[in-house]
Amino acid sequence: MLYIIRGLQGSGKSTLARDLRRQNKVDAILEIDDFWIDVYGTYKYIHEQREESHIWLRRRVDVFLRSGLNVAVPEVFERKAEVDSYTIFAKMYDIKYTIIMARTPWHDNPTLLLERNVHGVPVERLLQLRNEWEDHPEEELWDLNEHCYS
Repeated sequence: MLYIIRGLQGSGKSTLARDLRRQNKVDAILEIDDFWIDVYGTYKYIHEQREESHIWLRRRVDVFLRSGLNVAVPEVFERKAEVDSYTIFAKMYDIKYTIIMARTPWHDNPTLLLERNVHGVPVERLLQLRNEWEDHPEEELWDLNEHCYS
């Protein structure tokens, strides 16, 4: 099973992924943030390597799914094509997938998202992402309170 979890930074994507792991629904959480962690455990984002990081994550998802593992991928995925670049693996291997849109009381409030996102993505960038957001016809809306705190 592949769980694709979408939402702006700070919207609760990682929390939903951890809850799926706690419920033993996923074997692994594969996050693009892992690409940016150096050998000392320090997060170092380099914008020029953004495309390389996405290639790296897609390769990891491919390997894990081919190995028969259930995977959660919490990522912004603001465009439909970005989501589809992951669902193609599930389709290739005849694996079920779910596309989840993280919904929280603050999911659409850039000021609150700024307070909650661990990377300090500025409000201006959050507003830009929100304005460029493409809904996916297959996505399900998951309320964080319902799925993680009930």
